[in-house]
Amino acid sequence: STLGAIVKDVGGDRIDLTTLVPVGAAPETYEPTPADLIALSHADVIFENGSGLEAWMDKLLRSAGGDKSPVALSGSNDPAHAKNPHLWLDPHFASEYATTIATVLERADPSHTAVYRAQLTATVARYRTLDRWIASKVETIPSDKRVMICFHDAWFYFDKRYGIRDVGAIEDLLNSADSAC
Repeated sequence: STLGAIVKDVGGDRIDLTTLVPVGAAPETYEPTPADLIALSHADVIFENGSGLEAWMDKLLRSAGGDKSPVALSGSNDPAHAKNPHLWLDPHFASEYATTIATVLERADPSHTAVYRAQLTATVARYRTLDRWIASKVETIPSDKRVMICFHDAWFYFDKRYGIRDVGAIEDLLNSADSAC
């Protein structure tokens, strides 16, 4: 749903967007449905985060038939990002995603390049504003108190961008406790 929101920001009313992973579901563990197979078989463009986040996508695309391949928004299936592929949580990376989306939509629908470029400009401006706002809020926290623990280890790029020390994830602790039993 997050990637769908970025695609919709850039594509606007010019696109008919279908997101496969619903709000609240984890793309890492999502179980595709028959409706997803149908949606993919009709898609003109398919976006994914990449970096191993949607491990189920290749199998689903093979089942859908044809020669479609998704556009990986994280730049590639870069093994350096496989450990933590949640790049979009850093507004700088979210802007890179938006730029890639605009480029792909322009290739698929060249007669509306100006629309995609204008929407990209507005989207990137919003992300820059968000970046400055987050930085200003984080700066109000003493540097030695800038620590984060979260449920799922997704915030690495956000923490790195804003100088927050990541002390771990509850999910990791639960998984290690399960494996120790």
